[in-house]
Amino acid sequence: MRNRFSLLALALMTLFVAACDTTSNRTIIDTDVYVTEVDFNVASATLNGTVLSQQFAVPAIDNNAAAVLAYFYEQGTWTAMPYTYAVDDAQLQAVSYTISLGHAFSHETFEAFYESSAADVNLRQQPSRRIRVVVLGDYAAKQNVDFSDYNAVKAAFHLPD
Repeated sequence: MRNRFSLLALALMTLFVAACDTTSNRTIIDTDVYVTEVDFNVASATLNGTVLSQQFAVPAIDNNAAAVLAYFYEQGTWTAMPYTYAVDDAQLQAVSYTISLGHAFSHETFEAFYESSAADVNLRQQPSRRIRVVVLGDYAAKQNVDFSDYNAVKAAFHLPD
């Protein structure tokens, strides 16, 4: 009996270790939920007009992906993307331009970007960001969860802190 219990414990531990790849911050929560973190680095991103972008390989974004969510980390909290903020002109006392932090995806590729509403904005002055990408399969994407609230998503799918 003890040998069977030891083998079962070893098998469960092996499954847990296989599901977590700590070297690349990827975690497979289950077959329907996948989470990874990427570092959007403005210094190495590609500038194309009013868009500064960087692509990342995310193999979980495949034909079975029903939803791809993204959150950026700032001041101790994860905030849903896209996120747009206004930059004021102090002399005019009005909004001068806006900057959006957004994302896009295609087969096995995730792209993070800053986009400015004005052509003369230096997007390389924006902060680099740590971004958490959550890929949901069909079942998970249909759950009644406020996907704009990372804490609700984290609780619903048992995501890491």
